[in-house]
Amino acid sequence: MNKIPLTFVLSVGADPLQNLMRLGKEKGKKAEDFNIISLGQGQGPPALKALETSIKDGKWVVLQNCHLGKSFLPTLDKKM
Repeated sequence: MNKIPLTFVLSVGADPLQNLMRLGKEKGKKAEDFNIISLGQGQGPPALKALETSIKDGKWVVLQNCHLGKSFLPTLDKKM
């Protein structure tokens, strides 16, 4: 199992994705090493699948717009 740190980035009015992608590139990650999911209706199951796959493969998961998936957040909390 890979040991990947979990980071929460909270930013109002800013999109940190480009900075995360740049950091990933510096760490040897390619674009296909990122699973980027915008939470919202029905995106909880794909997000969980991405987390499980990424743990095995050493990829990074970026969950955006978490405020749109409030009902999913308790499930995410338990998974973490």
